[in-house]
Amino acid sequence: MSEPGTQVKNEVSPLLSQLRIGGVEEMFDAYTKAGKPIRDSIDGGSGAGRLSRKMMERSTGTVFAFEPFPGNHRFYTEDLDRIRLYRAALADEPGKKSFFVGSTVESDSTWAKERGLEGYSSVGYLADEELASTRQEKNPDAQVLRVKCIAADQSLPIARPIDVVKLDLQGGELDALKGMERIARRAQFLWIEYTGQFGLAKYLWRKRFTLFDTEYLFRGKPTDAIREKFHITKDDFTLTSGASTCFGYPKEPIEGDYEEAFREMKKSLNLIQTDIVAVHPNQLESFMEVVEGLRA
Repeated sequence: MSEPGTQVKNEVSPLLSQLRIGGVEEMFDAYTKAGKPIRDSIDGGSGAGRLSRKMMERSTGTVFAFEPFPGNHRFYTEDLDRIRLYRAALADEPGKKSFFVGSTVESDSTWAKERGLEGYSSVGYLADEELASTRQEKNPDAQVLRVKCIAADQSLPIARPIDVVKLDLQGGELDALKGMERIARRAQFLWIEYTGQFGLAKYLWRKRFTLFDTEYLFRGKPTDAIREKFHITKDDFTLTSGASTCFGYPKEPIEGDYEEAFREMKKSLNLIQTDIVAVHPNQLESFMEVVEGLRA
């Protein structure tokens, strides 16, 4: 494994997973501890705003929250003064696109009632109109909406940099990145949900970003095969969909072609995702100073 900053194609650094970094808010705290507080940030796919709130509490600027699903907008209340909600999806260009929502949290769900999240959904994604219609035919309970799309470089302030970009877009991350190349180059770091999306990692490598993995999420309870390769942190976590999952960190760095290894773990270990942290060369020295503080 090469050192961060000399990363070769198809490698991901294990530095953050070795430090047990599992949430973007932990990186916010690390920057503050290092005397480099986060200013403005983007929460792409902000859902009900739970993470936007954590980002606001840990930063000094504005959180630009992007959430296209109307059923989630009621969760953004007036007291969230430094969260600016965009009722739109992040994409590579402005316009309107089809947005497929396979399910919402039922109003009689105990989980939803305890949290006040009746009608919430975190599974919506941009889809080709024909594909969205086909999937709706197979799932009559699904919704297909026409939503506004925004390219962040064209819509957000130019005068000051966005320090952090978090993207959880159910597969739309690559298009969102193509619409924010200026922002991404200036950001302290990008926090991106990675499920093996075609072309995403290669795009970041081509743009010279150094990539770091974090905590991994698996479908079902931990098997012996998962325990052999991962330190389990949560062995029975229920998603909003009701699915049972588990979390863990790699015991050893994932060597070789990362994309190929990730695809293999999806098949053999029921891997769902990890979060990838991407750092541009312009910001890598500052990022490594922050990480060194976590090691201390």
